[in-house]
Amino acid sequence: MDRKEVVHQLVQLYALQPERLSKQVRIEQALRQAITQQWPAGLRLPSHRQLADALGVARQTLALAIHTLLEEALLKTAHGQGTWTCRPVTPSL
Repeated sequence: MDRKEVVHQLVQLYALQPERLSKQVRIEQALRQAITQQWPAGLRLPSHRQLADALGVARQTLALAIHTLLEEALLKTAHGQGTWTCRPVTPSL
């Protein structure tokens, strides 16, 4: 999956989120949906600048949303190397 397709899918999912929600929450929900339902684990996301520009939000707003998903272990990052998707771990019964 190329980066343009990733951006396009995220923009579409972001637009489907209720406008009554904050931009940060809309981004979190769109990313969460894409990671758990559409994108493979290990997919490298486009740069934060590119994603923020495509969504029409401040980079800080995007960074806050990404931070939430890092805490949920849906994303992982390495400084200067990028951000990748992670599949959520389902607990075994």
